[in-house]
Amino acid sequence: MSQKMEEVNAGNSNKSSVAEKGHFVVYTIDQKRFMFPLMYLNNDIFLELLKVSEEEFGLSSDGPITLSCDCKNQHA
Repeated sequence: MSQKMEEVNAGNSNKSSVAEKGHFVVYTIDQKRFMFPLMYLNNDIFLELLKVSEEEFGLSSDGPITLSCDCKNQHA
């Protein structure tokens, strides 16, 4: 995971709610929006983070993926 994640300004009305080609979007509990390359879905550590988030928040079919951490933890 040498590529750095990209924080997307969720308040920017010019941004589409759809991720760029080859990427997916997740939110943190403090509503920050991040775009990740699809290749992250092959990473065991990232998959574990998604699993923990699913256990905490459930799996919503009508809302965004929400990670069980806040933005300040994502910039480490």
